[in-house]
Amino acid sequence: MKAFCPDILLYICHNCLPDGFHFEKQWRQNDCHIMVNELPCSGKIDIQYIFNALEGNAMGVCVIACPKGECTLSQGNYRADIRIKTIQKSTDYFIFNARY
Repeated sequence: MKAFCPDILLYICHNCLPDGFHFEKQWRQNDCHIMVNELPCSGKIDIQYIFNALEGNAMGVCVIACPKGECTLSQGNYRADIRIKTIQKSTDYFIFNARY
């Protein structure tokens, strides 16, 4: 049995949410299934989480972090930014090499 994979996977830093704000864990919109995973800090996002989502046929992954310079836990947003850029470079490399 194949594991369930949403169309769009959203990772959000818990510290980005206003106090008392409740974010739905999943919903459907325009025939897209969206699933939300809260992280204690965006710096905790692991590259493997994103690769697993893409490998599972997710159409997109979104990581929401604190604004630069305003991370509650020091430099988590910078760590997340570095990891996202690494993934973008890797996927660009794989797609380019698959075409040629």
